[in-house]
Amino acid sequence: MIRLAEAEDIGFLFEELLLPFHAENGLAPLNEQKTLDWLSGMVNEGRVLVATRGGKIAGAIGMREMPLSYADKSLLCDEFFYVRMEWRGESVGRQLRQAFTKIAAAGDQIGLLTVLNPGRVAKRGRVCDLIGFIPFGYVLRLT
Repeated sequence: MIRLAEAEDIGFLFEELLLPFHAENGLAPLNEQKTLDWLSGMVNEGRVLVATRGGKIAGAIGMREMPLSYADKSLLCDEFFYVRMEWRGESVGRQLRQAFTKIAAAGDQIGLLTVLNPGRVAKRGRVCDLIGFIPFGYVLRLT
């Protein structure tokens, strides 16, 4: 099931999703208070979707709107997109992407997901086509 995150979810989201997400993908040391404040704001603004399995959160996606300076449309981007390790390969990510896609379409926005997966092979080509996305460039990190 996909639903909007609620205030009661913030502690779990922080401990069980954002801390592991940062451990896998973080570029700088984590400021826990800043992260909690940011997450609380996103949840209170209705910008976090969670996927649940058996009443427990299995994954989440945080969203933000980004106006385009050169067009009348805007982007719907992810702030984070994370599926707990034990739920990967169980359609959680796909369901979150589908919900994200519906929200973007309803708002006449262009959906843009950033997939960071260091140490894992990127899903490209046919897999992206099947989930309704196409590869759109790549991210480089300075060493």
